[in-house]
Amino acid sequence: MSKSVEEISVRRVRYSTDLPVHEVLRRLDAAVNRKKGEGRITNIIRSSRTPRELELRLKEVTGENFGFFLETQHSNWLRMYLESSNIPELRVYTIGNPLIAQGIMRHEPLAGMYVPLRLMIMGKSADPNRGTIVVYDLPSSLIAGHDRGALRHAAEGLDRMLEELAQKITGAA
Repeated sequence: MSKSVEEISVRRVRYSTDLPVHEVLRRLDAAVNRKKGEGRITNIIRSSRTPRELELRLKEVTGENFGFFLETQHSNWLRMYLESSNIPELRVYTIGNPLIAQGIMRHEPLAGMYVPLRLMIMGKSADPNRGTIVVYDLPSSLIAGHDRGALRHAAEGLDRMLEELAQKITGAA
């Protein structure tokens, strides 16, 4: 048996907007085509038999670049435990696209630990109309580490797609 430990440095990105949480979430749901994709991407991956079939079926349910996998609402259960209504809206979206992921994972299978991606949508305060913060960890910092070759190039492409999405949903674009 052997054990090794690697240290990675993660870069975190935050976008702040005065848009209310519900508007940022509405924009995000539209961008990842949540209505068509909710609960379907995993089944498509599981049941597709060829790359072509997978590609065709995913195009039906993904948004511009990413599809919707899962939403986790942290604020609801956190309010119960803290017995406070002063907790801002806290939601984590799991989004991704297997077609993008395969382009990265062909260079480094361990990148699968970080795809699909996650981003947090947070209210600036308990009042959901007082603005929103969108937070995510930069994919290239998680995936590529010190790599300067094809893996870095592919991961930085993912960085750009996620940045475009964050700008679009926060109105920063």
